[in-house]
Amino acid sequence: MEIIKDVKLKDVEFVFLDTETTGLSFRSYIVEIGLVKFRGCRIVDVMDFLVKPPISIPQSVVKIHGIDDSMVRDAPSFSNLAESIVKFIGDSIVVIHNAPFDVNVMAYNLSRVGYPVPSNIVIDTIEMVKCFFPQLGSYSLRSLAKIWDSPYRTFHRALVDAKNTAFVFFSVLKKCGYTFEESLWELLSAIGPIRTFDDYCTKSNLELF
Repeated sequence: MEIIKDVKLKDVEFVFLDTETTGLSFRSYIVEIGLVKFRGCRIVDVMDFLVKPPISIPQSVVKIHGIDDSMVRDAPSFSNLAESIVKFIGDSIVVIHNAPFDVNVMAYNLSRVGYPVPSNIVIDTIEMVKCFFPQLGSYSLRSLAKIWDSPYRTFHRALVDAKNTAFVFFSVLKKCGYTFEESLWELLSAIGPIRTFDDYCTKSNLELF
């Protein structure tokens, strides 16, 4: 943590992550993953993949994200994408809207194919917004994007939700007067306890077999 204190926000790599899945439990399979990498406030890379799960996608969740079996029939499996995803994330700060869900889904899917739970620091934008704006009635991604007039108008697809998460994150920084010359440590300390993937991960979720 000592290193973090010396890093300015302009030099930090943030990866904004979102998944679409086969269900609403932590043990759901990923059917789409979207990641957007920023250095400071600039996009430097994007990853967006449909993923073929080992089960059929239930109609109840097709109604949510619109991804059906026909769309993922020729998509790569998660096992074929895992290495690229892990390398893309690297040592970045990972930012997620509703981190407990996506962290556990990622942990489950990575563990299934032999990868350990990442050790990256995670920022949950729900926790972040509640910290700075405790008076808001709703903290859904759709509500926050609407309140602050996001340019991204659709939801429940992985890449656009990752972009909306980035929009919310940077909107909070701007509205709270943070500049990119300030330290990462100052921001993390203001949000609350510093948490990693492991802190959000439900241990029983990894008892796979």
